[in-house]
Amino acid sequence: MNKMVRAVLVIATAFITTAVFAISDEEKYKLHAAEVRKEVWGWNKPEFQQRTVPAEYNNFSYVTIAKHLDISATSRTKFQFGMGSWFKKEYTYTRTIRELVKINDKAALEEYSELSYQQFKRRQSILETGTSTTIIGVRIVKPDGTVKEVNADEIVLTKDQKTNKQAKLAISDLQVGDMVDYFITTEDKMLDGKAPEASYFVFGEDNPIMHYSVHCLVGKKYAVEYRALNGAPEFKQSRGEDDDIVLDVAAKDIPAFPTTLWMSSMRQIPILRMNIIVGYNGMYAGRINARKPGEVYRNQPMSEIVEDEVIQMQMEKAQLRMGTSKSAFYDRVKTALKKVNKDYDKLPKDELASLIFYTFRFLTTYDVNSSENIEVGVSRNYANLYSKKYLFYLSEVFKDFDIRAELALVTSKYGPHLQEVMDKDDFEYIVVVKEGKPAYYGIENLFSPAGYIPAHYEGIDKAPSFNTGGNMSRSRKDFAETTSSIPASSWKENMQVERLQVKLDADNMQVLDVKRKTSNTGHFKIDDQKRLLLFEEYYESERKALGLEKSLVEELSEKRRTRSLSDEYKNAFAKAREDVKERFKSEIQSQFEIAPKELLEFKVDTIGIRHTEPAFVYSSHFTFDGLVKKAGNNYILDIGKFIGGQLQLKPWQRDRKVDVYMPFARAFDYVISVSLPDGYKAEGLDKLNLNVETAAGSFAVTTTAEGNQVNMFVRKIYAHAYEPVANWQNLVHVLDAAVDFNGAKLLIRKI
Repeated sequence: MNKMVRAVLVIATAFITTAVFAISDEEKYKLHAAEVRKEVWGWNKPEFQQRTVPAEYNNFSYVTIAKHLDISATSRTKFQFGMGSWFKKEYTYTRTIRELVKINDKAALEEYSELSYQQFKRRQSILETGTSTTIIGVRIVKPDGTVKEVNADEIVLTKDQKTNKQAKLAISDLQVGDMVDYFITTEDKMLDGKAPEASYFVFGEDNPIMHYSVHCLVGKKYAVEYRALNGAPEFKQSRGEDDDIVLDVAAKDIPAFPTTLWMSSMRQIPILRMNIIVGYNGMYAGRINARKPGEVYRNQPMSEIVEDEVIQMQMEKAQLRMGTSKSAFYDRVKTALKKVNKDYDKLPKDELASLIFYTFRFLTTYDVNSSENIEVGVSRNYANLYSKKYLFYLSEVFKDFDIRAELALVTSKYGPHLQEVMDKDDFEYIVVVKEGKPAYYGIENLFSPAGYIPAHYEGIDKAPSFNTGGNMSRSRKDFAETTSSIPASSWKENMQVERLQVKLDADNMQVLDVKRKTSNTGHFKIDDQKRLLLFEEYYESERKALGLEKSLVEELSEKRRTRSLSDEYKNAFAKAREDVKERFKSEIQSQFEIAPKELLEFKVDTIGIRHTEPAFVYSSHFTFDGLVKKAGNNYILDIGKFIGGQLQLKPWQRDRKVDVYMPFARAFDYVISVSLPDGYKAEGLDKLNLNVETAAGSFAVTTTAEGNQVNMFVRKIYAHAYEPVANWQNLVHVLDAAVDFNGAKLLIRKI
């Protein structure tokens, strides 16, 4: 049968099938879901029949008795209807996860009493075409062995659109002591050959896993890359009937890990990491490190991934330069620099680098394009800066101004080690300016100052670094490779300082008047800047610093085509200011775990978005109710609450067997003064003093009295971002001391 006849038969069959078996999408989904449930529930896996759990696991919120992942990647030629119908390759990726879980407490019951999922999504764009369909099944196993299947068709659609359906299923009959046996199957169909998302098979969670297995069936049109991290078991490889790739792995009695408490899972938990990619062996396959169809690649060397990143750099450079000697940003930055300092080119190179950074930051992230949507609320502060591209462009602008700069390839401490990368997206950039003492430029958000290194990239040794050549250089030989070591900040550079003036009034002793000033430096600034700063504030601050005479509203109002836009921005700024009070109240509640009764004053004192102004400082004046209790003629003040909520270890977290990855070295200072009304005196101050000091950190309290005023200074230090597990008990002592003090009371006696 020739190709023309085959094509006609395929088309005819498709039309006949459509005409005869035309049913609704909903009916199709239900029929297919029934088939999938029959298949999954029929798996011959004895571990899902297990009904007993070791007694030592009863202290955990829940126990995973059995967990299995089944993954398949297939492809077929499909006839695509439409204008200019054609044959096209359809790639299908199916992932089923099934778990049997024992519910031990109410927290687990709440977690497993509802399943929310994306039931259907259609993607149609220039970059990708395809659909994603999810099917679920749920069974409840009672302590007496009775099995009840939840009707998974009785879902509630939380979003019901033709191309986007989201659903949730309530598991109403689930109780503590039950087991829940559930699965989630997701089928992705793609017509563009886009690779599925990377898979991570994690042999360790915050609860024990009694049996865990994985089965992968990968068609011969695909290639597989994988790496076993941290002692994870290796795949057993075999071949299927059609020479497909078959990968299997299983493990038993996997202990619990403190995954939610200062861990780097990618560096500490056994993980099998796998990429399934569409194989390619055509033109330029060697040049782009393409993978051959049907092949399995294990533990590919870092040098290959670095080479992929260099190729990306070359492409970015070619696009940025577009045949010219200067980057696309050069003229705009130069014009802006002249307004700040007409003799900018005479500045020391390290000082000039900082000035260029702030100019570039303003032009690319603060300055307003009249065609963009107006967004001046807090959501703007969470904008994604696409940091790799941002920093690459910054490094090229540095070179435009003859500042020596390299790009260091770094990995997050919550990602793989440098030598264990699998994808160029594992890398992020740090720009290393080599003018005098090296300066390091990273970017975390809109407010990162010059010379800032994000916390998760600190302390990296021998990171691959590249000088991407001169202005016209685009060839690989000009991308000179060296190494850079990225320093780590100390606790003194990352401080949260709280100054609290607390006043008790004799007329109403149980309502406290509190004046608070908070100063954050280093990595502490990020979260508070995001939730408390207004775009209007930091735009105007930087606009003035860069010598721009007119405000945004004034500039827009002067041009006829943007005059109406100036009013829109003016109104948007006013609306954004209305939300500030609620955000300050929310911040107070998150810090002290109690809502203010009344917020009287609030303001940002310094925005802290330049290295020359390192602290983000804000003030508030509010009242608290509920921290003072009457005891006869006397009163008891919960003075320990003024250091905010403290981390309290759960019983199973106290005996730790893995190293400690904290966000960063840091310190908390609390300077607290309590003013008592006449006729009252504080007693037992000496009982509040303590000093716990270890190699990993410390917690100290000093309390004194001067007349009617009690003065207290509290300092908590986490000395290092990383601690070996041998130092864990040192940290425990610090944590326990802080928790104990959080419950401290001050007796205020009437005299």
